[in-house]
Amino acid sequence: MELMLAGLVRESYAEIESEICNVYFDISPSCHEGFLSSLLSVAPLDHILFGKDLPYAPKTGVLYGREEYAEGNLSQKTWDIVNHNNAKILPMFRDAP
Repeated sequence: MELMLAGLVRESYAEIESEICNVYFDISPSCHEGFLSSLLSVAPLDHILFGKDLPYAPKTGVLYGREEYAEGNLSQKTWDIVNHNNAKILPMFRDAP
């Protein structure tokens, strides 16, 4: 079966899945909890970030997403990882508390 993802044509799902480990995802524009559950089924937790698209994403959308995720069913540990800890891979946040 041939699949297409972001303009890349691959022979199989396995090839696409193997490349997902090289992608980091900002979930702030997609604040539906079902989205995060689906994403976690294919991407590792340490590749999921929140709100790091600022200033390119609308601030109101990021703030809304933050409220939705904070009030959702995420554990505090998962939220801390996504909202703070994973940002340290980015040079601009590496030294942040």
